[in-house]
Amino acid sequence: MAERIPDRTRQQVVDALSSGRSCRAIATACGVSPSTVSRIAREVGHTFGEVNTATASQTNAAYGREKRSTLAARAIDRAFEALDRMHDPVQQAVSSRDGVEVVELAPNGREWRDNATAFRSLQQAALELQRYDERPDDDHSDVGLFLARITGQIDDDEARRRLQQGDAA
Repeated sequence: MAERIPDRTRQQVVDALSSGRSCRAIATACGVSPSTVSRIAREVGHTFGEVNTATASQTNAAYGREKRSTLAARAIDRAFEALDRMHDPVQQAVSSRDGVEVVELAPNGREWRDNATAFRSLQQAALELQRYDERPDDDHSDVGLFLARITGQIDDDEARRRLQQGDAA
């Protein structure tokens, strides 16, 4: 007869069954064989398959939403950095009789166009990422906050505070 596993290890397996991981992954994590995990699962009425697939799908969907949200926030931050750069002077080396000196010039049309293009591309990416996760009952608060930031109706700190409040809810 096989050696009985300790109650602590058995409880660890039972706790891991609700995680949605596979039988083999639980066995590796708990240091027992997959057949032991399968036997304990059968004893407690747990079935591998559809329940775990649904849990895994929900976990993957939540991870995807979080990842898209992070990417959208990063795109928004970079868009505003590009917008801020539109007003930064451009340093340029100029030759003179005394040698080479660096002068600051106002941004020319090309720098403005490049920064405006970067801003537009990043804000479109952020809006697309947010739109992917919108549901019909959403109030589009992230998009509204983004537009309010662009138009200057609220400052960046206020927008971040509102987004954090929305994330906590």
